[in-house]
Amino acid sequence: MTYVSTAGLDRLAPWSPQQAVAYARGEVAWPDRDYSGQCLHFTAWCYGFGGAGATSATAFWHGARHGLRHHGDHRPPAGAIVLWTGGSHGYGHATISAGGGKIYSTDIRRSGKVDLVPVNEIQERWGLDFAGWVPPYFPSGWGSNPNRAPTITRRLPAVNLANMVASARSPDGHGAPSHPHGVRLIERALRSEGLLDPRHQAGGSFGPHTVRAYAEWQKRCGYRGSDADGIPGPESLGKLGALHGFRVLAGDRDTHLV
Repeated sequence: MTYVSTAGLDRLAPWSPQQAVAYARGEVAWPDRDYSGQCLHFTAWCYGFGGAGATSATAFWHGARHGLRHHGDHRPPAGAIVLWTGGSHGYGHATISAGGGKIYSTDIRRSGKVDLVPVNEIQERWGLDFAGWVPPYFPSGWGSNPNRAPTITRRLPAVNLANMVASARSPDGHGAPSHPHGVRLIERALRSEGLLDPRHQAGGSFGPHTVRAYAEWQKRCGYRGSDADGIPGPESLGKLGALHGFRVLAGDRDTHLV
């Protein structure tokens, strides 16, 4: 399954697209609240926010940066926010893509509940105008979902945090590669985020370019000053792994398993 990319977003949601889809899936059978008339709130809730910070799905669509809007695309990647405009009050509708042409939608079949339905069912049932989809960018998102973030337990490549810290703190990042398997996973993720030029990869060593790129990733995660020093920490590395398909080993446990 292809998940929506968050590359280029200057504010990341607390939870990853994989976690958002998992949370939405759980809400179908075990909803934790009544979602009547709260479609946009549902999308933000699935991404770990307390609310979206927009008045309606229509406003959310029109407020998205032009480069983030994918007009008329009925095959959104999993985790994308899929939007319609119109309706009797003009509020539109917001859902989360499940991938494969399906979405998790509130109210569509059961009032206040969530169901997995085909993308075209919204227009067929309610006559709303399909707008398109956007990545999970909530510039005015507020608060936090108090529930535990979903843990996706499929087995993925592991990165040992202690080894990555040692590699990043090596004198100059040159010489024999230090823990190249883990470093390459991180470098690949930083490339996908647009933070590391492929020409500056250090061949498995956590070189100075990788350290600078990782510092930019830390800033994107909200860290500043000495907390954005390019040395991986459990939270920032866990978020990177959640988005790019690796898990983090910190001591004797995994963090942010995806």
